[in-house]
Amino acid sequence: RGDPGTKVSFTVERKGQTPRTVTVSREVIDSPAVTSTYLGDGIGHIRLRDFSETSAREVDRALDSLRSSTVDRKLKGVVLDLRDNGGGLLDQAIAVVDLFVGDGAIVRTRGRMGTLLDEVGASSRTPWRDVPVALLVNKASASASEVVAGALQDHERALVVGERTYGKGSVQAPFDLGDGSILKLTIALYYTPDDRLIQATGISPDVLVGRKPAPFEDSHPDLEPERAHPQHLRPESFGYTPTEEKDISEAVAAAGDDFQLRVAVEHLETLGRIRGGGRRR
Repeated sequence: RGDPGTKVSFTVERKGQTPRTVTVSREVIDSPAVTSTYLGDGIGHIRLRDFSETSAREVDRALDSLRSSTVDRKLKGVVLDLRDNGGGLLDQAIAVVDLFVGDGAIVRTRGRMGTLLDEVGASSRTPWRDVPVALLVNKASASASEVVAGALQDHERALVVGERTYGKGSVQAPFDLGDGSILKLTIALYYTPDDRLIQATGISPDVLVGRKPAPFEDSHPDLEPERAHPQHLRPESFGYTPTEEKDISEAVAAAGDDFQLRVAVEHLETLGRIRGGGRRR
């Protein structure tokens, strides 16, 4: 550690190579806690890396910016990405939930024997109550991230996509021992609105998705589809012209190689079609 602008040297040694010395300057690196991207088709992506002092306000601004990017100023859905978010300030996690949930409990704190110590509820100031949400989590989503995931899931306000979360749901209090040392003691545990314990169990996603597609193991490697048989009945024989497969949407394409994000976007698009009542035939 050192002051910004000062230099530090360290030696890098790789197998089979001569060690070399590298000198770098210390600088303060500011990494934004909240970033957003408009994916297209009325769907946005918000990445929240940690819960700091202004996280909820930044998420609110990001939502407003994404809405402005749409053609009709209507968000059809947003992916709130909490992957690799290890937590932070609980009040900011509560404030993020409050952007989407208008009433009811957000988080409960219980002590020994399950005694209720505190309950924080949502306010009526909920500017994004009607925006469909897909929440992305993974094994590194912890603490405040799990409070958000559990609350939005229990309120059926978001579809949780990804992996089971870390399971850090304990409350610690520091006690000064008087000799310069501090004892951190666990005094309570966090519970979701439906009284699900977060500690050591984590939040299970509604849609379990790994970082990469699972390998497809074909149990019938020699089975060919009907259209592969030379004498199969052709649709044209019945006056039907086969249509080409639909192209992927702009939003799914914008997700690129991020498989979990693609799945979240696809679920939002499907939800939009279902909520729209389908098509009359």
